[in-house]
Amino acid sequence: MGDFAESTQPEGVRPMPVPMGTGEVVLFGGTFDPPTRAHIEVGVRARDTVAGPGGGAWLVFVPAARSPFKGASAASEADRVAMLELATQEVERAGVWTDEIDRTKAFACAKGSGAGGCTAGGPSYWVETVQRARGVLGESVRLWFVIGADQAGAFHKWRAAREIVACARPIVVLREPVGSIEELERMMRASGFWTETELTAWRGAVVDIPMQAGSATQVREALKASESAEVLEDLLDPRVLGYIREHGLYRG
Repeated sequence: MGDFAESTQPEGVRPMPVPMGTGEVVLFGGTFDPPTRAHIEVGVRARDTVAGPGGGAWLVFVPAARSPFKGASAASEADRVAMLELATQEVERAGVWTDEIDRTKAFACAKGSGAGGCTAGGPSYWVETVQRARGVLGESVRLWFVIGADQAGAFHKWRAAREIVACARPIVVLREPVGSIEELERMMRASGFWTETELTAWRGAVVDIPMQAGSATQVREALKASESAEVLEDLLDPRVLGYIREHGLYRG
């Protein structure tokens, strides 16, 4: 595979799992609580839509330390990372980058707030992640990030929204409750944040990717309801399902 891309970073922060010389990288951030078949399929399709199936682009999943827009995760950071690594085990040109988790944990340790072995981190912000990725990869690499249309509609609320899109290009995936380009544009225009030029760019960033059923919330509910293995394996990689059962996750 070759050497991984590296940069100066705090001790304990994992390097990006992308071979040196890679020309295109697609970041896909989220809590992945748990990582579903839909997560993996959307990531792969997004990567292949912008770069082509044999284009050599890498897909990098970035598990969030704690989303500033969500509450605490149902599973621990370690469990979410382990499940994501299992889910991506056989995905070509894909890896897991724990930079957000590692950095917030390192910061907690440095500040003396990480009691019990510095296991607790704070919220993670996407602008820091894409800037870190750009610093690791250099200016010559084309950098993208996957985002759902519902999140794109509220993107003006994200920290340093314009800095993010200056650093990496969005790949917008339509999903309910924002199921059309017109609805997305209406939401973004109503925010009063974006210029006409920016709105045109966002419109051009939308890709047509059929969404597989099964959000993480739906999967957690199915697990709590003790759905059959057949139902759950439609939603989860069998290795992820095995991990969940072995560790007693999402029981209620």
